[in-house]
Amino acid sequence: MKKKLLLLLTAALLALGLVACGKASTLEDFYSKPLYTEAMDSQIASYEETYASTYSDIDWSVSDNTLTYSYTYAVQVEDVNALKSSLDANLTNEAVAPSITDIEEETGITGVSIQYIYYNNDGTEIYNKTFSN
Repeated sequence: MKKKLLLLLTAALLALGLVACGKASTLEDFYSKPLYTEAMDSQIASYEETYASTYSDIDWSVSDNTLTYSYTYAVQVEDVNALKSSLDANLTNEAVAPSITDIEEETGITGVSIQYIYYNNDGTEIYNKTFSN
């Protein structure tokens, strides 16, 4: 009986330890796991293929609780002000909020932000905006 109780207690402690170790405290911790990094890399590769004529590079990174997407245009954008206006009109809190909510629900992490950075073909930054709920 003592052996069974000791085994049960050991199993419970092991399970508790796995649960405690498995929960990420930040988005950066969450995406540091190979499974999630590979999934994100795969998603970005798909975007790069789909939008190859528009962007020469699409990348992602995570710092603390901010997920950053960066886009580099394949061709130099001449009318940067028109592009900024278009991005401002389309990248709104209302448009991004559902993605933030999904990430928070899937990861169990609150206080998530998503940042979008757009670069011209020559590497100059065109647009940079961060969203949070």
